[in-house]
Parts: sequence; structure tokens; C-alpha cells
Amino acid sequence: MTAGPTDRARTDHPLAIVYAIHDAFRRDTARLMAAIGEQRAAQRPGVRAGWETFKCYLALHHTTEAAALWPALRIEPARTGGEAASLTALVRERERLRSLALGISTALAVHNESHLRRYGEDFCISLLGHLDQEETEIFPMALAVLSPAEWQAYTTEQSRRMRRDGSAPYYPWLLDGAPESTRRYVLNLLSPAARLAFHTIWLPRYRRSALSVRY
Repeated sequence: MTAGPTDRARTDHPLAIVYAIHDAFRRDTARLMAAIGEQRAAQRPGVRAGWETFKCYLALHHTTEAAALWPALRIEPARTGGEAASLTALVRERERLRSLALGISTALAVHNESHLRRYGEDFCISLLGHLDQEETEIFPMALAVLSPAEWQAYTTEQSRRMRRDGSAPYYPWLLDGAPESTRRYVLNLLSPAARLAFHTIWLPRYRRSALSVRY
């Protein structure tokens, strides 16, 4: 079962929060692509700030999946059948993304416009393909074989890592430009105290900071 546009819009879908995260990555990919096409992109503070945030949350997402999702799919190879090869290819692609991300960070650090464009374009194309592969090949397999307890372990691990690294900047970033249905769904996952903090502290702070600069 592959989620189409209608499924992605359903907040009762088992992968609703993951689709919200993927959509935030696609949004930042589009912003990065637009930025690297402009002159002196490597010298703009907004590009560097936006990239550091993007890179941080992508790494957090990937390490959470590696810690709590992929091992569950690998416990019994028979559970995933021939699609296990897709999982191996996905992990290999993540190594390539890490290498490209390092190239972007280095290019920004030394203000190298040509390297930023080269690594940035390769990174964006690779990441979009990576997200599509997860959604069309890996997620249907995971929905078919993982138990509710295994899904809960994954979401619990994601929440734990988020609390450790700080919820305050994350949720405004995640919901930047998101549809109202996604916004309501994600905020309803938070405690009343956290929702109040989002509206009164986190979101205003995000809007004042370089994190919300559109590259």
C-alpha cells in the first residue's frame, strides 16, 4: 500500500507525522535549490543558518530511523522478502547524502560558490529521490510487517531525541508553511503547556531568528 496525495493529507494515517517531516525536508530542499542559484549564496548568513537547521533535523530523522525502525525490519529477513534489498540501498544512499552534506558545509565555510552549487544540486536531487523511495518502497513494507508496538517504539524514540535536542526550534521549523490540517495535527500531539509555549514563545522566537530566513 503506497500512500497517495489523499493518504498524505489524512492526519489519521499511521505515517502522518513522518509525511509532515518529509514535507518539511522537501520545502527546505526547494529553498536551498533557489538559494544556490543566486549570486554570493555562500556568503549569505540566511543560507548558512537555514542549511545548518536543515542538516541538523535531517540527521536527527535519519538516526532515529536507524535506531528504532530499520532494526525492526531486519529482525526476520523473511518478513520483508525481496524488499530487503531496497532497505540496504536506502542505507547506502544515506551515506552518500552525509558526504554531500559535508561538501555543502565546507563550501559555505570557505564561501566557495561553485562547490556550493555542485554539492547542493547533487544533495537536493539525491534527497528528493531518497524521500520518494522511502515512501513508495519502504513505508508500505513497514506498514505491512511492523506491529503497533514496533511503530510506537519508533515514535517514542523520535520524541525522546526531540526533547533531548530541544523542541522549541523544531516545531516552528517543522510547521513553517505547512497546511492548516498538518499544523493542527502536529500541535495536538503536544501537551497543553507545550502548545502554549509554541504560540507564545517558540514561534515568535523562530520568526525573529535567522532560522526562518527563506534562504
